[in-house]
Amino acid sequence: MALESAMWALGGSLVTLFGTSLLRAFQPVLVDRIQQTLVQHVARLRLKLFSRHRLGGDWHHAWYASGSSNWSDENRSRVTLYALGRFAAGVWEYSNSRWLVTLQLGDDNLILGTWKELKPHGYRGSWMGRLSLKGNEISGLYLGNSDRVPQYGVGEWIWWRVGTTRPIPPLPIIQLAVRPSDDDGA
Repeated sequence: MALESAMWALGGSLVTLFGTSLLRAFQPVLVDRIQQTLVQHVARLRLKLFSRHRLGGDWHHAWYASGSSNWSDENRSRVTLYALGRFAAGVWEYSNSRWLVTLQLGDDNLILGTWKELKPHGYRGSWMGRLSLKGNEISGLYLGNSDRVPQYGVGEWIWWRVGTTRPIPPLPIIQLAVRPSDDDGA
């Protein structure tokens, strides 16, 4: 009986040790996923939670779509970002549609994110930018589906906090890798 109790105690200790090790290993991933999901739901519901964090608050933004038949060369809107941990999200209305933008802030002030029109088969894409040291502006580029040939677009996207002046960053340097010519048709 004593041996059986000792075996159960040892087994329980090993399960606890194994479980704790797994939790420590996967905790950062779980916390990130929970924060990312929660902030997107808060943004869609427009709750006044998490809007005072580093990326949170009211922002103006302008994106450029030169040559598009459906969009002006310059498009401006305003959005409230809700932030939790290193994630933020916001929903805004523009051109009779609702749009969701997500952001993930890196240690080096680089921002990676997505944007999408909240309707089936709407516009969507990714974007990348850099948060200024003061945290009042973001300059970056978006990539997404487009009405322009070849059916994707790249453009500049500038953000600035409400109450500050619109920044005028230098023009982005985009260095596309040149494709070799296709002389043999293969």
